[in-house]
Amino acid sequence: MSKEWGTMSEEWEWVPCINDGRFYGGLDQCMSRVAGIRKSSLQHNTRMLARSSLINSIRRNRSRIMSVPSEYETWSREALIAKLVAFESTNTTIPQLEPRPSTVTPECLEPKRKSAKEPRAFDMSKYSQRHVAFKVAYFGWSYSGFAAQGNEREVPTVEGRIFEALMAAKLIEDPAACNFSRCGRTDKGVSGLGQVIALDVRSNLPKEGEEGEHVDEGSSNTIMEGVESESTPPLAVTATFLPADTTTTTSATTLAKPKTAKKPRVLTELPYIETLNRLLPDDIRIIAWAPVPPTFNARFDCRSRTYRYFFLRGPLDITLMQQAAHDFLGPHDFRNFCKLDPSKDITNYERNVLSLDIRPVHGIDASALGPEMDLYEVELRGTAFLWHQVRCMMAILFLVGQQLEPPGIVRDLLDLQRNPAKPEYTMASELPLVLYDCEFEGVPWRHSHQEDSPETAPQRSRAGAEVVTPVRLYKHVFERWYEHMTKAYVMSSFMGAMTGLPVPIGDGRVITLDECQREGHRGPKAPAVDVVQGGGRETRVSRYVRLADRQKCDSDEVKKEKYRAKRARVER
Repeated sequence: MSKEWGTMSEEWEWVPCINDGRFYGGLDQCMSRVAGIRKSSLQHNTRMLARSSLINSIRRNRSRIMSVPSEYETWSREALIAKLVAFESTNTTIPQLEPRPSTVTPECLEPKRKSAKEPRAFDMSKYSQRHVAFKVAYFGWSYSGFAAQGNEREVPTVEGRIFEALMAAKLIEDPAACNFSRCGRTDKGVSGLGQVIALDVRSNLPKEGEEGEHVDEGSSNTIMEGVESESTPPLAVTATFLPADTTTTTSATTLAKPKTAKKPRVLTELPYIETLNRLLPDDIRIIAWAPVPPTFNARFDCRSRTYRYFFLRGPLDITLMQQAAHDFLGPHDFRNFCKLDPSKDITNYERNVLSLDIRPVHGIDASALGPEMDLYEVELRGTAFLWHQVRCMMAILFLVGQQLEPPGIVRDLLDLQRNPAKPEYTMASELPLVLYDCEFEGVPWRHSHQEDSPETAPQRSRAGAEVVTPVRLYKHVFERWYEHMTKAYVMSSFMGAMTGLPVPIGDGRVITLDECQREGHRGPKAPAVDVVQGGGRETRVSRYVRLADRQKCDSDEVKKEKYRAKRARVER
């Protein structure tokens, strides 16, 4: 091989000669030569492989060659090799098959999706139950009252939303079979801070007669439970489990012996408050819970109920209202201060008002808007109340505060000899009314999961932060308060911008809106009267008629008689 183009090694690899970094003969000629050498090398390798295969075939067929008929004995070596090559080429040829039509469809190429498994039915019978009380706070402006009415889609209620959360958390199965009771039935638009309900819910406590540990499959935390003795009050049981080599006795709780327990474990009840508040709407919150006896009834075990009604002072005389409110104290027949329901067989309308106070609300400064914008509240506490009783009482107090009725009108309406039937009047707005508190005796309210026992370790949320229910609840309410206060200040700015608007007051005179309000002008219709209804609502009447001169409603006996007659006609 010429040295100008390089040398061929024994392994048939072409090595070009390089001098001063350049190929002899030029780059193009060198590349062409290399390609030719590679082709020759491949052909040589092919021949070598064929020769090796032939030799191996001869070796494999040596026995057959030795036993061939006598006519092959005279064949030469070259003839035999040619015969073997022809034989191998005939018997090793793979027949070419016609391609079959593909049966693969585009659907087959798509990845198979895992079939969704049906959720396993929750078996409530595997768990114990206990009777508990919940204290509920809610803004009732978006609901048709507290009590469920059977049609939550068209008539949403606070109670209906609570039942939905209870069933979603698997705490109850059927609202009609959970031993449910409520403290009061607030009307449409009425809010509550201390409403109380009681019912049977799922518990972490072991079922009666069972011992050992119980693991809630619906929770990510493993919780062990002990057995509550008869002498233990029905509180949230808390027990510390010790290692197997430790012996402990207690009169309140029987400790279950875990199989492999290296560290003490703490038994706690289900986090009712945290669980329900995650499922409830933003305007409903559980603020406390308490374990109560199975015989506890939220309605009949309540000692007193407290309502609060908020209003702006405006044109009202607070002193006259306080004088009239004094006559409400004590036990009275309040049938002229409620809405009668003939469908219910109520014969006793006597209720006992324990206290009634009218006072300014501190902490809210509206002095910049004038003294008529001072906020007041009526706190009314009694053993029980009739349907719309508080709103009817507030309507009469507003009439007294506007000096449309004398303070003695309260005493006159409570006298059934003088007023056997209720005069027609409009009750006050439901917007500012709040069921503030329901008082019970001996109910151990708990406002967070940590209060179950001083031995309980702090429960942590998934994010790792300690669950402090009161702080979280306050922050939640503060956010809503901030939102509404911001809206209130925006509206205040609108009101301030309108103070300079012109107002005609008759006789061709025009004054500003600010002057009109300061001087007490009411515009061209000055003789008209705006009757305060509460909640910022007023009813304008051209001439006010005193209650003593108004038409009377049907008495309770007459209403019931008409109801029975109407029902009899329908049933025929």
